[in-house]
Amino acid sequence: MPSRSSVDSTPLIQAIGLTHDFIVFGGLIRALSDVALTVMPGDAVFVLGTNGSGKTTLMKALAGEIVCRKGQVQMVGQSLHRLPWSHRTKILGRLSQRPQDNLCSTFTLDEMINLYHSNRIFSSAVKQLKEEMRNAGMSHTQRIGDLSGGQQQLLALRLVLSREPNLMLLDEPTSSLDFAHTELFVSILKDAIRPGSDRGLVYISHRVEEAIDLASKIIFLHSGKIIGQWDRGFFPTVSQFYQMYSQPHRDYLGERK
Repeated sequence: MPSRSSVDSTPLIQAIGLTHDFIVFGGLIRALSDVALTVMPGDAVFVLGTNGSGKTTLMKALAGEIVCRKGQVQMVGQSLHRLPWSHRTKILGRLSQRPQDNLCSTFTLDEMINLYHSNRIFSSAVKQLKEEMRNAGMSHTQRIGDLSGGQQQLLALRLVLSREPNLMLLDEPTSSLDFAHTELFVSILKDAIRPGSDRGLVYISHRVEEAIDLASKIIFLHSGKIIGQWDRGFFPTVSQFYQMYSQPHRDYLGERK
């Protein structure tokens, strides 16, 4: 596995010229077109875009679920698909909009935490995690399936963070949460990616305000292409972002600062 120092000095993940097509009813649909993305330690990159813009395809490529027709993905300086799965999972933490992708509904809270940390069940970190969940109103004997959707997603986030990944890939994790659980989720995430953190984040979102609040960089996708990208300090306003959703065919890259 790459050393800690190498993780700190090289991109956590880098997409280089990703192009990918899907066959639909005998024809080709371009899902990604020459997409490039670099995430350094401490970066929080948010990906916005219209429906069908290629956001989920990009996330699958970064996670190694698909191999793009052109381009490559590198994780900590190595080809993603040559990096052993066991090493990949130590670096990477994933969370989708469906908490059941990370949880087992028939397990109790304690059983779920123990499964994530089977080699250090009695560690102080695990004890602290269990205490945090109990403080959030969850019983250690309560089954995951009996928790609300919001509670399940907060638990899934805590579990992913508890394994201390270098890089997190989040795919619209708050899309089905109510306001209260969204606020809690964002609060936990803010602490995890606070300034000075060496953790990297790629976050697909449809919530513009969320991106402006948390991101160090925002990328806007449409029809598989990056049509705009901005660093913190140069973000468009909320209303300007919503204009992009209604006028996505315009190229905003020339307006980048």
